Order: sequence, then C-alpha cells, then structure tokens
Amino acid sequence: MRIYCVCGAGIGTSVIMARLAERALAELEIQGTVQAVALGDIDSSSPAQLILATEDIVSSLHTGRSQVVVIKTVTDFTEIREALAQALG
Repeated sequence: MRIYCVCGAGIGTSVIMARLAERALAELEIQGTVQAVALGDIDSSSPAQLILATEDIVSSLHTGRSQVVVIKTVTDFTEIREALAQALG
C-alpha cells in the first residue's frame, strides 16, 4: 500500500501528516509506504492507493484512481489514525 500526504510544497504540512500516518499505520498493524508529496507532483497516473490532503487543496488534486481522504487538522494524530482506519477498513 502506498500513501501520499500532499501539501502545496511537499516540505511542511505533508511531512507532518506523513510522520503521523506512519505512526498510525504501525498502531493499526497495516503495512504501507508513506510519502510526503507536493501538489504539483500529483497527476492522474499517481501510483498511490490513498492520498491524505487538507481541505484547501483537495479540489486541486487530479488523482485518477487514488482514494482521497481530507484531513482537517494535520497535527491531530487521532484524526489521522481514525481516517486511515476507516479508509483502509
């Protein structure tokens, strides 16, 4: 499983989400690769199965077949863990 955490530049918000997502996957005992990515690096041929993104950039994502999960508070570990648990089911 490949998960992208997306923000405008790929070096701030996405890195925070990626670290918390890695921790959440470990707690949920789900194997996967998490990567922080800039919005401009996402295209319709994205190999990620899941994309975590903030509300302000979701409408700019052209994700193809990737499932998109909106994260409201990027520093909220519980929100990210619950979002991953629900999305990965």
